[in-house]
Amino acid sequence: MRNLFSVAIMLWFVFAVLYTPMMASSPLMVLAETVPPISTPSWTMDSKQTNIGVFAVDYASAQVKGVYFLQEAPCGEPLSVQTIITNARTAISTTLTGQWLDVTVQAGGALAESLEPADEFLAWSVHLGDFTGSALLHPCTGNVIFAGESIWAGHGVRTYPRQPLPAESLQTLPTAITPPQSLATVAHTDFMTMTAEAAWAGIANLNLLHDLAQQSFKTLAFLYRPAIGYVDPAQELMQAEWIFIVYTNPSPRTQNNIEQYLPLIRH
Repeated sequence: MRNLFSVAIMLWFVFAVLYTPMMASSPLMVLAETVPPISTPSWTMDSKQTNIGVFAVDYASAQVKGVYFLQEAPCGEPLSVQTIITNARTAISTTLTGQWLDVTVQAGGALAESLEPADEFLAWSVHLGDFTGSALLHPCTGNVIFAGESIWAGHGVRTYPRQPLPAESLQTLPTAITPPQSLATVAHTDFMTMTAEAAWAGIANLNLLHDLAQQSFKTLAFLYRPAIGYVDPAQELMQAEWIFIVYTNPSPRTQNNIEQYLPLIRH
């Protein structure tokens, strides 16, 4: 009996020695797991490049739906009209509008297609009855900055930009970037309850916008409406998005090159 008691005491002692460090370390382990990671930006600003931030703000909720970051080299030699148009058509090729466009082109039908300047970019659009496609492209690389479709009494889709920044890389800072004066001139209708200036408040404190604002920047804003032709304009607008394209302009040569390119653009 005495031996059994001694063995029991020994086992209890061993258990206590091994178990105590685990108990002591457990709170530290839990603390390490619950401390949030430090946010690190998923972008790197380059003063020699055109840094582009694309912000999509939901019209109905005023919430940011997506934030994107792109970079383009200063514009040297613009691409041909056909190359720009081909890239624009490809950008909506997976949509209903893109399918109708492909059928029309294959049949040799006439297209209500246009290409015109939009600040340092080129804006393309095509109208096919109840379907409308639009895109914004860089004139020298042909890269698509924005693309989407609008459907009469339906609901189109936005195909560009595609890869949003991870949520963990975005931070809301205590200070806000003042809305550009140009937002006051963005067209709006009597049925609109959220102007471009009001929607800007949803992105004004984001760290990406603050980084862009460290350089001279410009803003291109428009209301993307995937649905059009609704009897109730308010219902139509509930599906819309405010799109803000905020970009730095490292070289004034970009605008000059586009101006030289304009005589080649067909309408």
